[in-house]
Order: sequence, then C-alpha cells, then structure tokens
Amino acid sequence: MKKEATPPRDLVELSRALGDPDLAILSEGNASCRADDGTFWIKASGASLATLGETELVKMRSEPITRLLDERASDQQVAECLRSAKIDDGRPTRASIEATMHAALLEFDGVSWVGHTHPSAINAITCSLRFGELLAGRVFPEEVVVLGPASLLIEYADPGVPLGIAVREGAREYLKKYHQPPRAIYLKNHGFIAAGSSARDVLNITLMAVKSAKVRTAAAMLGGLHFMSDADVRRMGARADVDYRKKLMVERELSK
Repeated sequence: MKKEATPPRDLVELSRALGDPDLAILSEGNASCRADDGTFWIKASGASLATLGETELVKMRSEPITRLLDERASDQQVAECLRSAKIDDGRPTRASIEATMHAALLEFDGVSWVGHTHPSAINAITCSLRFGELLAGRVFPEEVVVLGPASLLIEYADPGVPLGIAVREGAREYLKKYHQPPRAIYLKNHGFIAAGSSARDVLNITLMAVKSAKVRTAAAMLGGLHFMSDADVRRMGARADVDYRKKLMVERELSK
C-alpha cells in the first residue's frame, strides 16, 4: 500500500527527548502517535531515539497489527504482518516488533501518543525483587496529577505479541476500575510506557515517572514508603485547579 505521508514533527522531537541517555540508549525504546484512517506512526526498528529523523519513522495500519494479538500470532506471522501493514514509502525501514504494544494502547480513547523507554532509575525498580511493593500506590500529589490515580504493573512478557496481549489486557482491566486508560505502565524486567494525549503529555509522564522512581528508591532506603490515602488520591484527581494545570501542561509545546 503506497501513500504519500509526512510524520508529525512532534513525534521526531518527542523521540529525541526520550533518547536522553538516562531514558534510553543505542536503539532502545520507541515512540508512536495515532495518525488518520486507522493508521499510526512508529519508530523504525534499529533506529536511535536520540538522533531520530523523519525517514526513520514508519506509518502502519492499525487493524492488522491488533489482529495479531487476537490471533496470538507466531513470530513468522508477526514478521509478515509488519511488512504488509506498512504504508509503503519506498524505503526499506520496518516497524519495531513492539508495534503490537503501541497499536494496542492507541486503541483507547484518550491515548493518541505512546512513549516506551528503559530509564535507569525505573529499571532499578522493575528489575528488583520489590517491583510490586515499590511501585504501588501514590506517594506525592504530582504523581496523581501527571501519572494518574494508579500505575499499571505488567509481569514480564516477551516483546512482541505476548507483551502486546499483556499490556492490552492490563489496560482493559485498569479502564474498568478507574474509568480511564492507564498513563504510567511499568514492565517487569523491561522498562516503562507513557500513554498520553499529546507528545508533551508523554514526555511529562516519563519525566515524572523517573522522579517518582528516585523518590521511591530513596524512601525505601530511609525506612519505607508512606503512601497517600485512597481518599487523598481521589481528592487530588478531582480538583478543578488540577484539571486546569493538567490542560496547560498537556498543551505546552515540546520546545518550551
């Protein structure tokens, strides 16, 4: 399928911001955004976030990718689909195997941008024996404002279809419980996913999650985490002034 298309500049800028060495190195991580007519843009496999250019973004059709999850497709089927679902631009680039995870999240209302990174501070926790304990609950108000009422924790799953299925199922359960899709998703022994409504939103979520990881690690060494109560979390999430601030933060340009 051939179609002239230009990727959004914000996706290039977001990718480069997520390519900070503390967030992702070499070809680690990827970023995506919803496009039009059931398509999305995603970083090409093997490309570096830090130096990403427009020619290293691939446009994909969403439906064939999400169907891989429904069918629990094999590696060979995934490889074939990643080729056939690409909107041909005349270049040999191909989408990351983690396109399955991105396509799954971009199906949710309110999620139009996704960033996946491997931050050192976060992976110190996701690779620890205290994964669930240290990432539970909320410990300061800005976590609620930026990361949402709770985080979604995903047990280790092989990148590709297994991870895409785990993330989609986890996000669906989260939606039932909190009536909104997850914004902060932690992958055991793997990394972090930010799911937001804009490029700035995804960057904000990622940076706040890194700060949160540092705070939680330090608090654990100082005797343990003191969590906010459920009532305080609900109150913070419902405040009108918080809604106003969130709107401003999400709409701010990446360069500011």
